[in-house]
Amino acid sequence: MIGRGALLLSLAQWPQGMLRLGGASLWSEESSVLLAMRHSGIIEHGDLGKGGMVRSPLSRSDAELVAQVAAAGFDVTQFQLERWRRCGLLRRPDYSRHPSAGTRVEPPDETDVCVATVLAEHSGRGRDWQFGANALFAYGLPLSEPVLRDAARWSIGRRFPSASRIWQHAATRLRATSLSDPDVLGDVAHLAADLAREYPSMRAMYKAAVRDVQHAGNPPELVKERAYLALGLRLADMAGVPLTPELVLTAKYGDLYAAIAPEPFVLASEQLRCIETLTVREAYTVRRLIVAAHELFRDPDVEEALELTGLLGFTIVSIANMRAGEPPAFEVSRPLESYTLTNLERRAAALEHQAMAAGQTNAEPSPIQVPLDSPMST
Repeated sequence: MIGRGALLLSLAQWPQGMLRLGGASLWSEESSVLLAMRHSGIIEHGDLGKGGMVRSPLSRSDAELVAQVAAAGFDVTQFQLERWRRCGLLRRPDYSRHPSAGTRVEPPDETDVCVATVLAEHSGRGRDWQFGANALFAYGLPLSEPVLRDAARWSIGRRFPSASRIWQHAATRLRATSLSDPDVLGDVAHLAADLAREYPSMRAMYKAAVRDVQHAGNPPELVKERAYLALGLRLADMAGVPLTPELVLTAKYGDLYAAIAPEPFVLASEQLRCIETLTVREAYTVRRLIVAAHELFRDPDVEEALELTGLLGFTIVSIANMRAGEPPAFEVSRPLESYTLTNLERRAAALEHQAMAAGQTNAEPSPIQVPLDSPMST
């Protein structure tokens, strides 16, 4: 895998707004992660939109940081550095005491320069700070646990407003005042799925529902109908509608009695439960495994999932599936055991070695993200 120093040198050579890997464009502003929207209750570590003048003069450490980022082709201001620090994306300079010289500000290290360079390219006016956090995670650059969790909630929550609008529209058209009747709930779910197909990014969710229903062994003649029901119930979950255990199974597999797939769909509510106890080691270990496997195998299903959810979102889904399959709890809110993470780290290292031996990678990838101008983003 490429070192952070090599990453910095490579950033200076990539076209503006585009990160390239092995000749393939895998992350760009035009096909980027995220929608500039605020999900209530998520922002705890600052807001790139909140102002405040930077009154202190630029320190020698920050001046060096700005110069190194400029050498990579990106302009950074003192105010930007302060915004990133308030959001927990960039650490503050270290200070050291010397008997003869007093207190001295340490120069930025290699990680600081890489973080600032990525943020300079992918953060901007009008974008939430979590946009930059998702970009840092895509590069494998460090995030603290609280920042990582908030960025994950935001990444998942960007679809909630659209899902809520679709669900409310369907319920209004059917004049469904109460969803306690399973038949009424099913009718609303079918109509919501039909309305959702007008959204390009929702079409990808429908395709995923069809695939999940097929993998669960549903009869071919019932796949379309049950995929519609599954998609509608997934929208209901995103809209905050409580689902019974039976409806949860239907949302995952299209039918209560279908075969359970080895890696079932993870509902938005389950992803949020997973994020509440997410650890840094879990996130970066599974990210490393995903990146290595993606480079080696180029699975079309993984490509499609990355386009739909982004790397951080796909990582959360993967962790939730692993947690749900791990004894004794079989629960998405319980962190993976240490021995499980150790085995995953060994597996990731083996895949990285295979990919490098095959000459298929010389850098860490940054997968395709959801376009900002997608109808789902409005």
